[in-house]
Amino acid sequence: MDKDNRINSNSNSKSAKNSNILHIGGKKINLLESTVKKVNKRLPNKGMTKKLASLLYYRNEHSTLRKAYQNSIYCAEFIKQENGKYTSSYCKNRWCLVCQRIRMGKLINEKVPRLKQCKNLYFVTISRPNVKGKELKGEITDFNKTYAKITRSRTYKKYIDKGCIGIVKSECTIRPNDEYHYHKHILVDNKEFGLFIRHEWMRLNPTAHAKGQDFEKVYKRDGSFLEIFKYMTKLIGKDAKGKSFIDVVRLNVIFEAFSGKQVFKNIGKKESWKLEPTEEKQEKVEEDILDEIEETSSNGIEVFKFIDTEDFWGYYEVKSGETLAEVEAIGDIADIAEIINGKKETE
Repeated sequence: MDKDNRINSNSNSKSAKNSNILHIGGKKINLLESTVKKVNKRLPNKGMTKKLASLLYYRNEHSTLRKAYQNSIYCAEFIKQENGKYTSSYCKNRWCLVCQRIRMGKLINEKVPRLKQCKNLYFVTISRPNVKGKELKGEITDFNKTYAKITRSRTYKKYIDKGCIGIVKSECTIRPNDEYHYHKHILVDNKEFGLFIRHEWMRLNPTAHAKGQDFEKVYKRDGSFLEIFKYMTKLIGKDAKGKSFIDVVRLNVIFEAFSGKQVFKNIGKKESWKLEPTEEKQEKVEEDILDEIEETSSNGIEVFKFIDTEDFWGYYEVKSGETLAEVEAIGDIADIAEIINGKKETE
């Protein structure tokens, strides 16, 4: 679809804007404008996910996750507007950048307000030597069983009874020579508790290198502890020259090994996670989902389809061609790797 052929008439835009104006507490809220902003933020992730999921699908013909990869190609493919209510369907897969952003936003909104109330936070990393791809699934199972021995210990339970809280995240990274590094990042609010976990892990795993078992205090002001809510695997790797790349065959090994496994888990009792009374206003992170807007005078149904061309990615109304949102397309998979790696920024 050429840019010149896409319809975006002023009359259509004006009528759409007028029908999406809400009056709440004396303020005017433009619902269409709010939705367009959210969709514009989503478009780069949608476009990149479609390319990534396509590669995962076509280059892993015998993968047990092939159907799931196909679902991710069409994640958020359509946006439906009915009576001012914008909705979309999501694949909810771990490799999907659209769903990952939603998931991360929800986790931050649920966990961070309570974690910020902790006097101190400590970051623990536990790991073991790398394993080959064919050994990864078994390594994850054995690793988790060993870690469970720590969580079942009397000392661990004493810290939980004292009201300690935290987060455990499982992660796996790609290493050279067909090796994979499975490990856990653990965030806790008690120094002795964190040191106990690290000490017990090394005792139960004599082959674990001391340098791989990290322990450090977290400074909440710099927001570094938010890193724990990100990916369960880095989608990109680096070659000998430091250039970013994406190896979808090796990523498939990780995704298959993680299938059905829990990535995030709370530490602590439910009552320990309750927010303490405070007058401080908690800031929420936008979850990048299309809110279900019900209070509006807009009528009719519109369906916007995601279309990717060489130059543009956007959502366009299937009948009229009217543009809901549009951004410049990102080039090849190498460019996508650089963006995911944080070396490039989208417009």
